[in-house]
Amino acid sequence: MEGPITINAPPWKQSLQKQLKARNEVQTDYFTQLITQYADLLEREQGLTKRNSELEKEVLRMSQITPIGNDTQTVAELEKKLHKMQEDLTASYKRNSDNATHLLQLNAQLKNIEDDNKSKESEIEEWRAKFGEGEDAFRKLEEDIQEKDLTMQVLKGELAALQQELIRSEAKIKSLEQENKGLVDRWLQKMAQEADRLNDANTFIESVMHQNQRAAFDKKVSESALLPHEKVSILDTMGITEVVDVILPKTAKKIIEAHKGDANSIVFNAYGSIFATGGNDTAVKLWDVRSGTLKSNLMGSVQSVMNVAFSNNDEMVLGASNDNGVRVWSIQQGRVKHTLTGHTNKVLSAKFAPDSQRVISGSHDRSIKVWDLMKGYCTRTILCFSSCNSLTLDHDGRVIISGHFDHNLRFWDPRSGEKAEEVNIHSGQITSVFLVPDGNSVLTNSRDNTLKLVDIRRMEEIRSFGHENYRNGVNWNGACTSPDGQFVVAGSLDGTVFIWEAQTGKLATTLRSSQNNIIEGAAWNPLGHQLATCDKGGQVTIWGV
Repeated sequence: MEGPITINAPPWKQSLQKQLKARNEVQTDYFTQLITQYADLLEREQGLTKRNSELEKEVLRMSQITPIGNDTQTVAELEKKLHKMQEDLTASYKRNSDNATHLLQLNAQLKNIEDDNKSKESEIEEWRAKFGEGEDAFRKLEEDIQEKDLTMQVLKGELAALQQELIRSEAKIKSLEQENKGLVDRWLQKMAQEADRLNDANTFIESVMHQNQRAAFDKKVSESALLPHEKVSILDTMGITEVVDVILPKTAKKIIEAHKGDANSIVFNAYGSIFATGGNDTAVKLWDVRSGTLKSNLMGSVQSVMNVAFSNNDEMVLGASNDNGVRVWSIQQGRVKHTLTGHTNKVLSAKFAPDSQRVISGSHDRSIKVWDLMKGYCTRTILCFSSCNSLTLDHDGRVIISGHFDHNLRFWDPRSGEKAEEVNIHSGQITSVFLVPDGNSVLTNSRDNTLKLVDIRRMEEIRSFGHENYRNGVNWNGACTSPDGQFVVAGSLDGTVFIWEAQTGKLATTLRSSQNNIIEGAAWNPLGHQLATCDKGGQVTIWGV
C-alpha cells in the first residue's frame, strides 16, 4: 500500500509516487476481487472435500447394515438416498475439477502478474537511478548558476570600468583626430608642393629631350641633301618605319613568346615603331616592331594587366590592372609616373585623352573615372550601373563611349558626368569599343559573336559583322579596324583571325597559325603593313605578306 504523496518532497519524488499509485491501480487493485473469489472457491472446495469424505463414510456404514425383516421400503429409501449421495458426489467431483482448472488459470495469471511486477520494479529501479543522476546534475547546475552569477557581477563591474575608460578614450581620440587632421592637411599641402615641383622637373626634362631630338633631326636633315625617297633612312634612325598603304596580311611572319600566362591586350604607338602588350604576369612590355625584340619590361602592377594604351604624344603608356589600379609609365625613362587608385574592383579598360593630360578608366565596380595627370587624382566619377568592359573617346575627347556587361553601348559627357545616350545593339556583353580612324564611328565586339559598326553622331548601327565559325572567347577580346578603316579584324575562340570588308560586311580572309590558342586582342600597325594579335598562351603573332 502506497503512502500519501509528500507535498514538500522534491518534484522527482512526487512524480515517482504518482507513477507508483497509478501502477497499483492498474496492476494490484484490478485483481483484488479475483483473489477474493479465489479464496472463497478454495474454502468451498475444502468444505466439499470434507463433505464428500463424510458421505463416503456414511455410504460405507450403510452398506454394512443388515436390514431387519423384509422392510423393502427402508431398503428402497436407502438406495434412493445412496443414489442421491452418489450424484452429489459426482457433482462434487465435477465442481472440484472445475475449481482446479480455474485455480490453475488463476495461478498462471498470478505468475504473469508477478513477472510483470518484477519487470516494472526493475524499470522503477532504473528510473530511480536516473532520477538520482538527474538530481545530482540539477544540483551541479544550480552550483554552476551561482558561480556564473558571481562571475556576471564581476564582469558587470569590469564593464562599468571599461565604459568609463571608453568615454575617456573617445575624448582622447577626438583630440587626436583634430590633431591628425591638422597634420594631414599640412602633409597634403607639402605633398602637393612636392608633386608640383616633380611635375615641373619632369616637364623640363621632357622638353629638353624633345629639343635635343629635334635639334639632332634638323641637323641630319640640313647635312643631308637627300631626295624624298632617301628620307626613309633618316626616319629609320629615329625608329620610324616608312609609311605604306594598307596591305591585307596573308601569313604569320613572326611568333613572339611575350608573357607567362595570358597576353590580354596589344596596341601600337602612333608612329608604328613600338607595340605594347599586357599580360597575366603583371608586366607591360614594349617591343620593337622591326626586330620583334623586347625594349622595356615595365613593372609595378600587382595583378594581371588587362588593357594597355599609348598617349597620343607617344611619351607614356598605361596599364589597367586587376589590382583595381591604373599605372602610367614614362616610355623614355621606363619608370612609373602615376599610380591611379580609387576603383574598388578590377579595371578592365583605360585610355588617354587626346591631350595626353587625362586618363579615362572603366572598371568592374560599375564606374568610370576621369583622372587629371597634372594634379594626380580623380576629378570625376561616373556611375554607369553596369560593369564597364571597354571604353574609348572621340577625337576631341568630349565624348566617352563605353561598352558594358549589360550589352549596352553608352555615351558620356566627361565634363558633367551625364549620360548623353544609350544604345542596345548586342544580345551579349560588349568586350571592346574601338574608335574608327575617321572619328565618326566606333567598332564594338560582343560575346554574342558579332561585331557592330556604330555611327556616334546619329547613335545608329551602320553594319554588322559575323561568321558561323567566329566565336568571341573572352570578355575583353579587343577588335580593331585597319588604319584606313577598310577592314575589320577580330580573333576567335579557336585561334582563327577573321578579317571583314568594312564597306560590305563580307568576309575578306581568315588567318590561322600553328597555334590554336584563344585570340584575346588584335591591333593593326598605323603604317598599314602589319597586323598583330595576342592570345591566351601568352604569344604575340605578327601577320604580314
